[in-house]
Amino acid sequence: MNESQIQEESNRMSNSDLGEIEGLARRQLHLLYLLDVSGSMGELGKLAALNDAMRTVQKMLRDEASRTDRQHAQMLVRVITFSTGARWHLQAPTPIEEFQEWESPEANGFTDLGQALELLAEAMKNDMPRRILPPCVVLISDGQPTDNWQDGMAALKQWQGFDKIVRVAIALGDDADKGVLAEFTGSMASVLPAHNREELISLLKWASSTITSIASVGLPGSHSTQVGVTGETETVSSVLSNFPPLSSVESTGVDEHGPEGAADDTWW
Repeated sequence: MNESQIQEESNRMSNSDLGEIEGLARRQLHLLYLLDVSGSMGELGKLAALNDAMRTVQKMLRDEASRTDRQHAQMLVRVITFSTGARWHLQAPTPIEEFQEWESPEANGFTDLGQALELLAEAMKNDMPRRILPPCVVLISDGQPTDNWQDGMAALKQWQGFDKIVRVAIALGDDADKGVLAEFTGSMASVLPAHNREELISLLKWASSTITSIASVGLPGSHSTQVGVTGETETVSSVLSNFPPLSSVESTGVDEHGPEGAADDTWW
C-alpha cells in the first residue's frame, strides 16, 4: 500500500459515509513522539533541525485533522523526550487543534531510551481508553542507547494492544543504532534515515501523515482499526516498505536556515 493507495482509501469515506456516523463519539487517535535530546543532539544543528521539524509538523497535522475523511477521529498529541532519564515534554493528550506552540528542549546527557519506552508503556497501560484507533508512535534518535533499552521494550510489549501500535523511527546520521530502532518498529523497513535538516523535516512530515492515515483508515483486509479487536492484518512494516525515495517526498518549503539556524547542507 503506497502513498497514493492510502489517499484512495481515505477518499472512500465520503460525506454520506460520515453522515452514517454523525452523532457517534469520535474515536481518539493518539500520536506520540519519542525524541532523543541527548548531548550529541546538540552537535551539527541536529536539535535545531528537530525543533524546526516539529513546528512544521504541527501545522501540517492541524490541516490534516480538518479534512472531511478525518472527522471520525480526534487526534491527540503527546511528546516524551529522553537524555539522562526520560520525561514528558507534553504530557496531557492534547487535541491537535490546540497543539499550537513548540517549546524547544535542551540537549544534554546520555541516551536513556529504555526509560523513555517504560514511560511510553505506562501511558499505554494507564491512559488509553478502551475503544480507540491504533496509537501511533514516532521515535527519533541519533545514537546508541546508554541504558537497558530491552527492559523498556519488554514493558511496552506487555500492553495487550502492543501489536496494534503503528510504529516508525527516524535515524539521524550514521551513528544512530538502526538495529535497536528496528527492534522498536518491528522491521528495518520502518526505520527511515535522515542526514540533514531538509531530510528530517520531509521524513517527519511524511511519517506523521502516513501512520496516522494507516491508523485512521485501516490496513487492507482489516475489519476494524479498533485496538480492542483481535485478528490478523497486514503489518505496518509492509506498508512502510513502499516508502518513496527521498527525491519524491514533498519539499518542506521552509526557510533555508529555519527559525533556529539549522542549515540544510549540514551533513550528519
